Amino acid sequence: MGPLGRLANCLVLTEYMRRFLRQRILAIQSVAESGGESLAG
Repeated sequence: MGPLGRLANCLVLTEYMRRFLRQRILAIQSVAESGGESLAG
């Protein structure tokens, strides 16, 4: 992979991970604030 390919890959993965982590944080926060009731089934 050339330098441009590495740069594009890094940018795409960085944005993907930001989006992914943001969604996970919101989901965990939602469960925490509900008292974990959604984990009980």
